[in-house]
Amino acid sequence: MATANSTASRIPKKTVKDFKFIKEIGSGSYSTVFLTIESATNREFAIKAVRKDLVTKEKKTSQVVREKDILARLTNCNYVVNLYCAFQDDKTLYFGLTYCPNGDLLQYINDSGHFTEEIVRFYSAELVEALEQLQNRHIIHRDLKPENILLSDDMHIQLTDFGSGVIYDNSESLFQTDNSKSVDGERKSIKRTNSFVGTAQFVAPEILKRGAIHVGSDLWSLGCIIYQMTTGKHLFRGGHEYDIINSVVRASYKLPDDFSPVIRDLLQKLIRLEPSERLGTQETGGMKKLKEHAFFSEFPHDTKWGQLLNQRSPLEAKHKLSSRPQISDDEVNI
Repeated sequence: MATANSTASRIPKKTVKDFKFIKEIGSGSYSTVFLTIESATNREFAIKAVRKDLVTKEKKTSQVVREKDILARLTNCNYVVNLYCAFQDDKTLYFGLTYCPNGDLLQYINDSGHFTEEIVRFYSAELVEALEQLQNRHIIHRDLKPENILLSDDMHIQLTDFGSGVIYDNSESLFQTDNSKSVDGERKSIKRTNSFVGTAQFVAPEILKRGAIHVGSDLWSLGCIIYQMTTGKHLFRGGHEYDIINSVVRASYKLPDDFSPVIRDLLQKLIRLEPSERLGTQETGGMKKLKEHAFFSEFPHDTKWGQLLNQRSPLEAKHKLSSRPQISDDEVNI
């Protein structure tokens, strides 16, 4: 596996002058995303422009650096936006990323109200394969939600926004390596500096409580996303964010009486307070065990693991951000 440094060395050297900035397609607290066209190749890219002054003011420098390192490590990962290039000028950092013209998964959930079980199964399976690829590269996303799941030209998922992510090295365990035991005989999790990130409805309780970093955090988010795809609603709800957070940290939720039994069982195995107890973690048998769950293997809907990208998505594209625009004097000035 290539290291972040070796991968980064293969990223092309570019400047602003290599791209035509067409239009703004997204924005955040300290960044703006543009649809661009590379002049030399006529290829479309999404360029994330990060203002250095705002990053410094909001003390997000380490977060921006971490996101670049994660994207560099995930180059050529099938289910993640690819980092094509990274460059800077005096005021701005630029990340050239895969352009996903079909918007994000949330748009489709909102438009349809909820997905059919076939669509839920397909995108849940792609998310499982995506998380497996992240685990293989020792990365935890920690802010997985429908808004951060973009859709490619052929409607397959592309994860984005790794600003809250973490990398844990090959030699680094998420648990203590001296086999020390707590009073109840369980291995103690390493406590690390952690902060609340993401949207409360999807963030795992250990993140909200600034607890241990664990791959199980992404599996909790997977469960929340599966519920939203199935019902069109959030699993954890409340009149105020305080109420939502209280429900999350207690894993307090209620499934509808007519909820699919097989999806109910899957959610009950993913939405567990202890990260190590969530289906898909090393402690529960790994991603192999998650893939064997009846939701993915129940006849006649056996999921074709490893072949999902070759299958046609059951969701039709309808949210093209734009067709290729006509180049004119109205291009965005950077």
